[in-house]
Amino acid sequence: MIIDAHVHIGNFVVEYPYAETKLEKMVQMLIDEGVDYALVSSIKSIFYDCPQGNKEVLEAAKRYKEIIPMVVVNPWLPKEALKELSNWREKGFAGVKLHPNRHKYALNSRLAEPILEVCEQKQIPILTHSTGGDSLSGAQAIKAVAGKFPNLILVIGHGGLFS
Repeated sequence: MIIDAHVHIGNFVVEYPYAETKLEKMVQMLIDEGVDYALVSSIKSIFYDCPQGNKEVLEAAKRYKEIIPMVVVNPWLPKEALKELSNWREKGFAGVKLHPNRHKYALNSRLAEPILEVCEQKQIPILTHSTGGDSLSGAQAIKAVAGKFPNLILVIGHGGLFS
């Protein structure tokens, strides 16, 4: 079984050479490449509106068995974030996607702690965006989070690839 751990649906606000914005074409690309499932979050959730984008990815998962939906939360909106995390599995999500760089917070900040605490307590897997050596989502922030939340399931997207 092959699982792609980091896929987005929706329109990107920046140009990516391999980005496919049409849901049907993206799923067909997965199938053509032999990918059985993909952990998917919505660009709308990352760039504009978490609840709306999260609904979008749940609807996509209802249409395509290949899509495993990830809920996106923004710690700057704590009530909304904690609401999105309540009953996360019952809603159909497999885990949480965090994007510290887009939402402008440090992964190891006090702002993110309530989300990290809930995810550790409920054993909600987190896929976090990471970027090079920056202070928001770089290696030092990740190391600090891992030290403070030793039972947190934390998957690192990009592994610090971008800088």
